[in-house]
Amino acid sequence: MIRIGLRDARAHMRRFVMSIIAIALGVSFVVGSFCFREMLNDQVSQMMGTNSDHDVYVRGATEQKNDADSTSSTSSSSITTYNEISTDLVKSLEKVKGVASASVTYSISGVVLLDHDGNAVSTVGAPTLLIGADAQQPWRSANFVSGSYAKTDSEVALNEEAANKAGVTTGDSTRIVIDGEPHDVTVSGVFSTSNSQLGALLVLGQPSMVEHYLQQEGTSTTQTQYIAAFTATIQRR
Repeated sequence: MIRIGLRDARAHMRRFVMSIIAIALGVSFVVGSFCFREMLNDQVSQMMGTNSDHDVYVRGATEQKNDADSTSSTSSSSITTYNEISTDLVKSLEKVKGVASASVTYSISGVVLLDHDGNAVSTVGAPTLLIGADAQQPWRSANFVSGSYAKTDSEVALNEEAANKAGVTTGDSTRIVIDGEPHDVTVSGVFSTSNSQLGALLVLGQPSMVEHYLQQEGTSTTQTQYIAAFTATIQRR
């Protein structure tokens, strides 16, 4: 059998070589796909670890099953979600000994940032996020290179990538589009983060403003996935 196989290989050498190349390319593609997926998972984990800068997160106790879990026995998602909890728990958490402050971080995905020419700033798949954060509810991952947090509803702070793509800096005026409605804003500050954010553009606004826009969209702000808290020891540093 070996002799017959070798004889056929010599007789059809071109076909034999092409078969070897096809197998090698197929294996390389599969291995490359697994490596790329692992790299993305690692980057997402690093980004989430960097962005989750509060000391304690309070969440629901009941694990929620997503659609992928109900249709497939092997879900590709590694993120576990839990039942939502009432935002009224913030007041209760603030009374717990050792807790300096507790808050709900509101955010809106799909916001459009306009550049100095009035054109939409685009990304390659990554979203533009409007996040509620200010001096009273800070985001410790934000290191301001100029300016500071927004102090009014007509101000926003941008991460460096967003500011560079929009061609704006601290003190400049621009617009953001939320749910199809444009809003004139002034850039109160530009900040950097230790993580690349995977290309996402970050816009920080007053928490009350972000909550207001969520309510306008019909999103309930009385329930949340988690409540974040700073401990008294860390807060003093």
